[in-house]
Amino acid sequence: ATDFTWTYDTTAPTVSSITFADAALKAGDTSLVTIVFSEAVTAFANADLTIVSGTMTDVSSADSGVTWTSTFTPTVDTEDDTNVLIVGAVYTDIAGNAASAGLTSGNYAVETLLPTLTIGIASNNADDELAKSGDIITLTITASESVTGLVCTIDAEATNMGGSGTSWTSALTLSGDETEQATVFSCASHTDAAGNVGVADTS
Repeated sequence: ATDFTWTYDTTAPTVSSITFADAALKAGDTSLVTIVFSEAVTAFANADLTIVSGTMTDVSSADSGVTWTSTFTPTVDTEDDTNVLIVGAVYTDIAGNAASAGLTSGNYAVETLLPTLTIGIASNNADDELAKSGDIITLTITASESVTGLVCTIDAEATNMGGSGTSWTSALTLSGDETEQATVFSCASHTDAAGNVGVADTS
């Protein structure tokens, strides 16, 4: 008789590792997620995952089921620095052995909440809603969170910036060449600690 071989497998598959390429996500970021098993598995899908503060593309494998990857996209307007991805235990190996346990990833942070500004405007004129040549128009700015790099213009002119963190000022001494109009301003450059850039505020 011709010899033959067979495989006898009673070992349950396990999750070896869960890795986020980027564990500190800001607005506009995505991260590659890599899930590695102790052996090739089947019947593994996103339904086996507990995903928080974001969404993931369908997991897929390029090495017959040992390593699975997906792209994580964080939820917008979210500020949460304590998140984990949980892999359940519904998958099986090629022989049909059920998983013995899942695995919880290390922590990843999601900071997609853009900083916003609250701005007041007044002049040092006797009527603080009016200004003439030589008067100073001042913006008083409160940021929703600590920001850096704040730059404002008044009547499209550079201003003297003061303050830091969440409390700022922007002042312009009128030289007389400004357009006679309801004063326009723009505070366009400000970044929070996570690197999120705030939207220009002209309100």
